[in-house]
Amino acid sequence: MTEVVNLTEFRDLAGVERFIASTAPRLLLARARATPDRIAMRDKHLGVYQGYTWRDYRDIVEEVALGLAALGMRRGDRVALMGDPCVEWVFADLAVMALGGITVGVYPTSAPVEVEHVVKDSGASIFIAETQEHLDKLLGVIDRLPDIGHVIVIDTRSLFLFEHPLLSSFDELRRRGRTRKAEQPTFFETAVAEGKPEDPAAIVYTSGTTGPPKGAILSHRNMLAGVASYIQCRPEVRHRPFRTVAHLPLSHIVARVINVMTPLATQLVPFFCEEIDEFTETVREVAPDLVIMPPRFYEKFAAQLLVGLETSTPVKKLAYRLAERIGRRVVVLRRAGRPVPPPTALGFWLARQLVFRHLLEKVGLHRVRLAHTGSAPMPPQVVQVWQTWGVDLRDVYGVTEACGISVGQFKPFSTPGDIGQPLPLPGYEIKLSDKNELLLRSPMVFQGYWNNPVATAEVLDAEGWYHTGDVVERVADGAIKLVDRMKDIIVTLGGKTLSPQQIEKVVRGSPFISEAVVFGDGRRYVTALLELDFTSVSEWARTYRIPYTSYTNLVTRPEVVELVRGEVKKANEFLARVEQVKEFRIIPVELDPEEGETTPTRKIKRGLMYRMFRDLVEVMYADQSAALFDKDVPARGGAAAMAGE
Repeated sequence: MTEVVNLTEFRDLAGVERFIASTAPRLLLARARATPDRIAMRDKHLGVYQGYTWRDYRDIVEEVALGLAALGMRRGDRVALMGDPCVEWVFADLAVMALGGITVGVYPTSAPVEVEHVVKDSGASIFIAETQEHLDKLLGVIDRLPDIGHVIVIDTRSLFLFEHPLLSSFDELRRRGRTRKAEQPTFFETAVAEGKPEDPAAIVYTSGTTGPPKGAILSHRNMLAGVASYIQCRPEVRHRPFRTVAHLPLSHIVARVINVMTPLATQLVPFFCEEIDEFTETVREVAPDLVIMPPRFYEKFAAQLLVGLETSTPVKKLAYRLAERIGRRVVVLRRAGRPVPPPTALGFWLARQLVFRHLLEKVGLHRVRLAHTGSAPMPPQVVQVWQTWGVDLRDVYGVTEACGISVGQFKPFSTPGDIGQPLPLPGYEIKLSDKNELLLRSPMVFQGYWNNPVATAEVLDAEGWYHTGDVVERVADGAIKLVDRMKDIIVTLGGKTLSPQQIEKVVRGSPFISEAVVFGDGRRYVTALLELDFTSVSEWARTYRIPYTSYTNLVTRPEVVELVRGEVKKANEFLARVEQVKEFRIIPVELDPEEGETTPTRKIKRGLMYRMFRDLVEVMYADQSAALFDKDVPARGGAAAMAGE
């Protein structure tokens, strides 16, 4: 069977089926045979980037797989992986799949109770932890996880509890594998050959914004169909080398498809940080030409650069304003599909070389050719900034249960505000229900939720349509606009139906606001709880010599409250009158995923936010007397709440 097909075979459904009729380990063996000396990935270790060829990749995966087999792992067993993106995570992932096992990703920011739920629900028998930090979360609950028979640690440099009877190291696992290979030299390739496209390859747990996370079962066929969707969206990655920095947890389906699965069929080379906290430094060093990041990352990078401009010299500020004017003019022409006149093109080239390039070099994004975002609504003003700088940032839509791109902006410099067109790939379908819920049917759609037939039946109908729970509407040229989650739609006391996500998206367009959570269901008007971006606000405070000692101290400064009031006022200019935020409060603490205050992917749990800061929300709907706004409102930890307007 041909493991890698030509893109032209995607012209019909048969071509797609040929592409996805394989498994990830079989693609790995094919790449190792076809291009053994080409670099498959790079890893920073002790300050130096080292490359792994496809031959190295295959050999290490074989060692790990045979080591797991020596521990007793069998086809169908579940292996939990917890850690930040690293090459060992990838090796273990492919090794588990090579034996016919199922990888269970555990988000590295998960609280111990979440680790317990995922491991217990999946029935994992082996747990692989990257560091002591991840191991500690497991050991705190391991007495309640009797199915765990082996715990393997990747980085043992600072391990203090290595005497635990279940523990062994990743290096020891590889040594076991080498011993097993000497005894059974053909075991690995035989196991890989037995794998089938329909075999479950991974259980990916949902964010858990409305309850305990559910485990979506994804087959090899599902995930390779996700790869096909990305190749169809960006065919360049099949024929030209691209660099990307792996930063999202590989337990996240987007990171898994892009950094583990897509390189098997393309020339995409992922780079792995030495420490995930060094992500921004790694981006500057690698200068990737392909980036896929959630909106918040683009917002933070843009905020860093824009706030930095505030402290630059008058000459630099003037140069930026002139360059920005030219950039905006070019964006308008590009969006309209009109040619850029030679004088304007020359002006933009100069703006790019003299201003924008140097600006983007500060964050390492000056070479970006392919840029995507998804997972949450992107503020249009943030997209405008990046496109003005010459970065072709586009929105795409996908969900865990359909592990690829179902809808995307395929035109260069697409107008922000929608998520684009349905994927133009045979067999990949969308439709809208009578309630405008988005439904998906394609080879990417999952097999169901692990051990949860009731939840599966609620979202996957008899005809194979997955009900996403997302409300959408069709706009110009057949594009799809994401409105909100069905469960989050607000109906005000006056009967107006509003989308909190759309309002939050606009408010988050401020470089100083990290998160916005909107309330107003059954109320007279819209209010918001705001989490500030500590980096941007602290830089602003230093510029204006405003003293502070911590996040809480900073956000209680009257100058900061006035700054945020101005940002909310600006956001309201982009909203209809009924959507405008009439009151806001700044929460006095930064949200922490490890405390369960957000999901591991940092999605906001709206109900939890209300319970945590109920007093802050309710005071915004109390009688608006002067006395009420003058007093402090109790909040978590006894910190004072900050009033809005």
